[in-house]
Amino acid sequence: MVGDDVAAAVLDSAPEGVSHVGFIAFDVRDRVLVIEREDHPSGVTATLPRAWVQPGDSAVDVFCRCLREKVGLEATSAFPSPLVWVTENSSTFYFTGLVRDGDELPIPRGIRRSWLPLEAARARINASPNRRTRNRDRAALEVAVPVDRSLPRRVLRMVRELHRMGFGHLRAAPYMYQNGYIAPPGNWSCSVVPAIVMNSENGAISDGERLNQLRETLGITQHHDPFETRGNHRPFEWMDALFDTPAQLAKKFLSRFRDLCFIGWGGDPAYAQWYDQMLDATAPNGVFYPVHGENDRVATAYTAEDPWLPAPPPPG
Repeated sequence: MVGDDVAAAVLDSAPEGVSHVGFIAFDVRDRVLVIEREDHPSGVTATLPRAWVQPGDSAVDVFCRCLREKVGLEATSAFPSPLVWVTENSSTFYFTGLVRDGDELPIPRGIRRSWLPLEAARARINASPNRRTRNRDRAALEVAVPVDRSLPRRVLRMVRELHRMGFGHLRAAPYMYQNGYIAPPGNWSCSVVPAIVMNSENGAISDGERLNQLRETLGITQHHDPFETRGNHRPFEWMDALFDTPAQLAKKFLSRFRDLCFIGWGGDPAYAQWYDQMLDATAPNGVFYPVHGENDRVATAYTAEDPWLPAPPPPG
């Protein structure tokens, strides 16, 4: 139910001693999963998915059981809540994250799943008669809402933070190993490079010869460019960035790729405008990537409709 990347995120952050582990699940359209047990135990008519911690369970065991028995879909990210939510009968530690689109797995009888827009999810939870669980679920959901759950998009938002820090000539040069809609996390990767290495006709694709010159300038000899990342919990393979925000990632990127960043110093108003428009068009979880032969537009993924967007301007 989870890959190694998500398992590591769970093991790194789940506390010991809680009675339940929960998962506040969002899909790429930003709908929230609310579940209901038909027998309405203790008067609870709507709640968020969680599972009992049984003797000998690891955090990953409980997390996977929650996915299997309550969510029915694989998680592609897992971000911890900063709090343990306590009622008189339980203590729950929640994660929040995205799920992979696909066929839902069968779950035990007597449980209903509803994927709801945020406001509808809030209303459904607020209508539950049990005050204690209602207050817990409502508060836990509000903590989860602002989290950057899309791991690929977190990198794109990091680039915007770098623009705001003055490095406006840095560009996102993403790549999707298969074209079309790829269920998260897909095979999306992204290099963060100065505009000087971008293709003169397509502002979203790096030029191979110029990129080799950049590698030579920076003294990079390894096969995998250190400034290229994939949509995973540890961007750029940094062991200390499991749950970093885009702003925190930007500070680390500047610290670790200082020479590269200063090659990208300065303003590029046309690209900055395009970049903001791209983030707005693909919100809340989407990304973009170029398609070879399409110099006038780029494709998107992990969005409601996966639209095409105008390509970014070539470097000036």
